[in-house]
Amino acid sequence: MAAAGIIWLAIGAASFLYGGAVWEHWLPCLAAILLASAAAAVSVRAEAWPRLGRLPAIALGVVLAVAAGQLVPLPESVLKGLSPVRAEDEQLFFSSVLARPGPAAITVSPAESLRWTLTLAGLAAVFFAARLTLRKAPERVWRAAVPLLILGGFQALLGLAQIYFAGQPLATGTYVNRNHFAGLLEMALPFAAMGGVAVLDGRRRRRLTVRRAVAASGLFALGALMLAAIIQSLSRAGFSFALVSLAVMGGVALAGPRSSAGWKRRAPVAAVGIAAAAAFVFLPTDPLIYRFGALAATEEISADTRVQVWDDTVKLIGDYPAAGVGLGAYTAAIHRYQTAAPMQTIGMAHNDYLQLGAELGLPALAALLMLAGWCLRSAAKAATDAEPRRRRLGLACLGALAALALHSLVDFNLYLPANAAVLAWIAGLATVLPSLPAPLPRRSRRVPVPPPVFEAEPLPPR
Repeated sequence: MAAAGIIWLAIGAASFLYGGAVWEHWLPCLAAILLASAAAAVSVRAEAWPRLGRLPAIALGVVLAVAAGQLVPLPESVLKGLSPVRAEDEQLFFSSVLARPGPAAITVSPAESLRWTLTLAGLAAVFFAARLTLRKAPERVWRAAVPLLILGGFQALLGLAQIYFAGQPLATGTYVNRNHFAGLLEMALPFAAMGGVAVLDGRRRRRLTVRRAVAASGLFALGALMLAAIIQSLSRAGFSFALVSLAVMGGVALAGPRSSAGWKRRAPVAAVGIAAAAAFVFLPTDPLIYRFGALAATEEISADTRVQVWDDTVKLIGDYPAAGVGLGAYTAAIHRYQTAAPMQTIGMAHNDYLQLGAELGLPALAALLMLAGWCLRSAAKAATDAEPRRRRLGLACLGALAALALHSLVDFNLYLPANAAVLAWIAGLATVLPSLPAPLPRRSRRVPVPPPVFEAEPLPPR
C-alpha cells in the first residue's frame, strides 16, 4: 500500500535525523505520516476498517481527549477543581502584578504540550494505518514487517561500522543515545528471528528449496547482526531486554496449541529461547560486562541519581494527580521538586510510566496501561494461533512489545518519536492479527495439461 510506504519513509527519515528528537526534524515527518494516514482512511470504505473493541476505543479516546484538553484555557473555578496547585500558581503570578487571573490552561508549557499532542495524534495514525495495511492483505502478513527489518538492518550495519571502521567506543547508529539505538534494534530483532523460522516452517511437507534456505539464513544472519550491534552499543538494558524478548517468544511457543503445532514445529522457536539464555552468559563483551559491574557509576546518570529522579517524579504526581502538568511539560515542571543532581537539568524521568503519569495524570495513565495490556493480550493470542503465519508474526510482535515495555521502566524510548512510531506500528499489527480471516490455500503453480485427444483413423476403401 502506498500510504504504508510513505509512513515508513517518514519513520526512517526521523530515525536518521537523531530519532526525531529535534522538533524541526520531526515536524515534516509527522506531517507526512498524518497526510498519508488520512489518504489511506479516505480511500477505504468505513465498513472495511478493522473495528476496535469498546474498552480500547474508550481508553484511546480518554488519552487523546486529556492531551488535547490540557491546552484549553479554563476558568479559575474549573482549573482549581482539576488542578489546585496549577490554579494556585496562576493566582500567585497574577497577584504579583496586581491583576486578577483569567482563564488558564492545565499545561505549564503550552508550546511543548501542543507539539506532543500532535505527535500523539501521529502515533495514533500509525497505529490505525498498520491495522488497515494488515487487514487489506491477510494472506501476506509478513510484508508489513519488511520495512522494520530494513530499518533495523541498516541501523545495525551502521552501528557496527562505527565500531570497526570509524573507531568509535560504542555503536549508536544515527541516534545520540545508545539506549534509544538499542531500543529500536530490540524491537526489530524478534521479527528477524521469527521471519527465519516462518520461512522454514512455510515449506510444510515440501522439500526445502535453495531459495527458502537462503532467505532463512539471511534473516537469521540479520538477527545476529542486530544482536551484535546491541552488544556493541554497551546498553545494559537493551542487551538484557533483547534476550528477554527471545526468551518470551520461546516460552510462549512451547506453551502454544498442542493440536496444531507438535514438538517438531515448536522446537525451532524453543531453540531461540534457549539460545537467548546462553547468549546472556557467553555473548557480552568485556566493556559490557564492566558496565554491568558498575551500575552505580556510569558516565550518563548514576543508578542512585535515577532513583532520586523517580522519587522527585512521584512527588510531582502527588501534586498533579488528576490532570497532570501537560504532555511534554515534564522538564518545565520538575524544577520545583528536583533534589537529584541540583546542578544539572533533568529533562526526563528515565521511566516512561512515571513521566506519563506526571504529564497526563493518573486517570490517563490508567487508560494507557489498559491499552498496553490489550496490545500484549492480542499479541499473546495471536502467538498461540493455530495458523502458522499468524502465530509466527504474533510471537514477533509479543517479543518486541515485551522488550520495550520492560525497557521503558528504566529509560524514555517512548519520548523519541521514531521509536514510538515503530512501537505504534507493531502494536497495530498485534491487535489486528487475531481477527484476520483464515488465509486461502495457495494455488498450485502447475499449469493443467488437457488430456490427449485421439482421432479415429479413416477406414481404407474396399
